[in-house]
Amino acid sequence: MPEISEEKKQYEVSFLLRKEEDVPKVVKNLEEAGAQIIERGKVSEIRLAYPVRKERSALFGYIIFEAPAEKIKGLSDRLTLDKDILRFLIVTPAHGKITVQPAERPKPKEAEPEKPEKPEELKETTAETFDDKSPETGTKEKEVSSEELDKKLEEILK
Repeated sequence: MPEISEEKKQYEVSFLLRKEEDVPKVVKNLEEAGAQIIERGKVSEIRLAYPVRKERSALFGYIIFEAPAEKIKGLSDRLTLDKDILRFLIVTPAHGKITVQPAERPKPKEAEPEKPEKPEELKETTAETFDDKSPETGTKEKEVSSEELDKKLEEILK
């Protein structure tokens, strides 16, 4: 990779094109702006999430280049006026150096079979095992006999 001169900065332009024959137009615009191309990325066809200038698919590519900072505005204007370039984005790396690495997708974890829980000893539930307080209100509940419940049910059903 060539040394970066003090008056030039490193940039990356990503672009969407209608057809592959339009890639030389991007390169020509870069050269006219005084840019020195460092690396050209592979141009590949992608399906767009929404139509861009009535196109549903486009060719995506990128070029890493060096250029004087004052020439970037003119380059941006040239790329905007070119009808064959659907979209573009010029960015500078945070540290002035771009390293291109393929994105790695995380490997899916293998599904482990569910382990059945060990059955705990079953305890007989009695009134003594519960707290005297209601969990919703925190107040003491009155114990009611089955005879009283029967009377209440008869009153309700009448």
